[in-house]
Amino acid sequence: MNGNPIPLHSNFADNQPQLALVTKAQAGLAINVSVTGVEHRVAGHLSQVEPLQVGDQVLVTATELSMIIIGRLRQNNEYPAPRQQQQDGLLTLEAEQSLCLRAGQSRIEVHADGRIVINGKNILQIANGPLKLQGATIELN
Repeated sequence: MNGNPIPLHSNFADNQPQLALVTKAQAGLAINVSVTGVEHRVAGHLSQVEPLQVGDQVLVTATELSMIIIGRLRQNNEYPAPRQQQQDGLLTLEAEQSLCLRAGQSRIEVHADGRIVINGKNILQIANGPLKLQGATIELN
């Protein structure tokens, strides 16, 4: 998709977003959706839309030739996305149970009960000032 604006379709329910069902998807992107039983091509997805699969319910808006996916409806058993807040340059992510940051074989877990687990092949700590390690007990090896 190029950077040119896509005109909205003037005959699609007064340009109001509609619920649709993903009927064809590839690599996490919806290719086709069905709105009230009519199949439509998908022109693009808003940047925050999660990977999609066939059967997902989505909110769409119409263009002259196709649809743009605005968002995906949560399944009944899904937790909401982690809450994000940015203030004074600090990004805060909040989840009910735990957060996990994972890249390849490295992993950092932060749990609601106060546990923090860091797992990696090599862990490097660098400090320009004092490096303080404090705990009720400190176990080495």
